[in-house]
Amino acid sequence: MDFIIQYSKEMNIKAIRLDVYEKNKPAIKLYRKYGFEYIDTIDLGYSEYGLDNFELYQKIL
Repeated sequence: MDFIIQYSKEMNIKAIRLDVYEKNKPAIKLYRKYGFEYIDTIDLGYSEYGLDNFELYQKIL
């Protein structure tokens, strides 16, 4: 995470956005630790694989 955040800043990227399966609590905890903010919960169409909803996160750089 440190690398991609620093690299993104160096490349003048304004924000990093990501999707995470809503039940992947360790990943969500990590993203929040790094300052990512919850945006919304959506269905990305993976319900046939048991992955119903994904949470969207964003970190403004």
